[in-house]
Amino acid sequence: MGLGEGENVTSPEGTSWQSLVRARMREEIDEWVAEGRNEPQTDRPLVLMDVMGVVSGSAQPEVGDGEDSVIPTGDEDDVLEIPPHMPALVRHLVEVADVHWSAPLDEEMSAQLAGLLGVDPLPSVVADDYGLTEPAARELLWKAASAGRATYRIENVSSELSSRLPDSTVLINIAPDKVLRLDHLPPELRLG
Repeated sequence: MGLGEGENVTSPEGTSWQSLVRARMREEIDEWVAEGRNEPQTDRPLVLMDVMGVVSGSAQPEVGDGEDSVIPTGDEDDVLEIPPHMPALVRHLVEVADVHWSAPLDEEMSAQLAGLLGVDPLPSVVADDYGLTEPAARELLWKAASAGRATYRIENVSSELSSRLPDSTVLINIAPDKVLRLDHLPPELRLG
């Protein structure tokens, strides 16, 4: 018989594994906060931005689409298609904030994307041994927030991102729209 909803699994010592995980998460966050306060930081906002569904949708290019607005993804016929307004919008974000991709991009795709957007290649979060980027994204946000920097996360998610983000991090969820537009940005990122 399996566990029912809400049942706790306990270790032989009587401590639930959930409480052990929460304690380790708290230790991890405390370490990031301490490191962020001790590392030199700029006062520019930090923006973590996804690629798929934020800067580009994954699609087959339509007949008549320009070759200069698509990047092959390496997955059969899929491409990243960049909407015409996106280069100016990303260039603006790069002018007013430190922008990182919240997805791991290889050097070739990063260079192609930067070329289409008219910016220098942007850093991207690094995947861990399990292929997960979430720990690296959270670490960047916690360190920046602990140093008093404004932090933003731009994602295309239909559900809430996992917790453990700093309370001050503004989550810009564009899931219903499928691509970033200027009106998605809060006023402080529109100005510059």
